[in-house]
Formats: sequence, C-alpha cells, structure tokens
Amino acid sequence: MNEFYPKLANKKAEVLEPLRVKYGASDFKNEVAKIMASPAEGLLIAHPDPVTMTQQARAFGWERKIKAFMDMGNDIQMANALGRRTPPGFWTTSHWMFAAYQNLPAGKALYEAYVEKTKDPRPSGFMGVTQMAVMTYAQAIAKAGKTDTDAVIAALESNMFDTAGGKRVFRKEDHQALGDFSAYQIVADDNDPKGWKVGEFFAQSNSDAALPPNPGKPVVYP
Repeated sequence: MNEFYPKLANKKAEVLEPLRVKYGASDFKNEVAKIMASPAEGLLIAHPDPVTMTQQARAFGWERKIKAFMDMGNDIQMANALGRRTPPGFWTTSHWMFAAYQNLPAGKALYEAYVEKTKDPRPSGFMGVTQMAVMTYAQAIAKAGKTDTDAVIAALESNMFDTAGGKRVFRKEDHQALGDFSAYQIVADDNDPKGWKVGEFFAQSNSDAALPPNPGKPVVYP
C-alpha cells in the first residue's frame, strides 16, 4: 500500500492498525462498530468468516462509509454467498480469474471443458490453480525425462512453464512461484440466477510484489 498507492493517487496512504477478530467467533458487531468509528474508507478483509461479518455490517450502514472492499482470496465462494447483497465496490482475489485468460489456448480450453462438464459459466480460481499445478509438474517431468525427485526439482528450477494462467517460473533460491495473480469486482445483479456478475477484472504478475529470496531465514515483512 505504501509503495503503490502514492503512484496511483498522488498522495500517501493512511494505513490504520489491523483489527483482529477471534477465530471461531460468530458475532462481529463490536468489530464492525470500531470500523464505523474509524476514518477508514477502504477495507482489506483477511477474515475467517467474511460473509457473516459483511452481512452483520449491513445494519450499521457501512456500505455508505466504505468505498472499496478487498477480500483476500475467497474468490467465487464469496460472490456466491453474498449474491444480491454484495456491497458496492467489492473486490476479491483469485488464483485464476477465467475471463482474464480466454486469449490463451490453455486458458480457453480449460474454461470450455469446465463449462461443458458442469454447466456453470463461472469456475472457481481454485480449480484453475489446481490444473496449473498438475500441468506444470507434468511439463517438468517431461523436461527431466524421468520422475526422480532431484531431476524434477532441477527441471522446475530451470524452466518456464505454459499454463492456463500464463507463464510460471520457480525461483531457484526459495522455490517461490512467480506468475500472475488475479482480482475482480463482484457486482450485485438482480437479473442473474446467483445474484451477481463479474465487473472489472485484471491479471498481473506477482514478481514485483514477491518478497526477495531469503532461504533459511525468518520472513521479515517490510
């Protein structure tokens, strides 16, 4: 936030202290009240039960206060759960946002195969990243010419792989996967059977956001 927000908004971001909730809790009214009393206009949600919290917050009117929501990783599960009750400005992240990869033969083929089998036009990103993992491993075995562990590791470390989500590489120092991540806006839609549609979306490499390799040492966040 401190690195990229000023480039986009031409001003420094004010990042508030994180608000922690107890794992396993089901009542988040106190936490929502604290959000309402804060100067926050954007909310990053990394939460064990974001659907319940979002539904409880409606009574507080936080849709009028919060201009942008970013859910961290619940993908289509969040969209299907909220449906027509999705607040405006609500985004979620995905390991594979299908609409971003219809220009890739592998991405288009995976999407079409999924829709044909399930009749569901909006697959989960978890389906996409699972297929990418299997296909990457298969390509590494083919490049190694055998299934020995060391040979496959060497192939993974030294090659670039084509997937349904674009190119993938693995840093040799720590095996961090480098490639695209996706995000998209969930928009409430009364005319949709599930109550929502995809708004804006993007896919972008995580190379600039990945922490530097630091093998064998504790992670230190900037």
